[in-house]
Amino acid sequence: VEVKVADELNPDVVTITCPEDFGPGRLLYMKTANGDELEIPIPDGLGTDDEFDVDMGNLSDDHIEDNS
Repeated sequence: VEVKVADELNPDVVTITCPEDFGPGRLLYMKTANGDELEIPIPDGLGTDDEFDVDMGNLSDDHIEDNS
């Protein structure tokens, strides 16, 4: 899984590249710097190599954006 900072002014927002064979509703699991594990759902309409932004500080559906 490729993860990069989406906005240098807001480092909590990251861009995630959807891994191969992942699709809508499938969960990605990520560990934060403090060791917490987060579940990040793949948004509807996305699949392999699509990018989406996630606000790591607030993982509600309102903070997941399709970048494709």
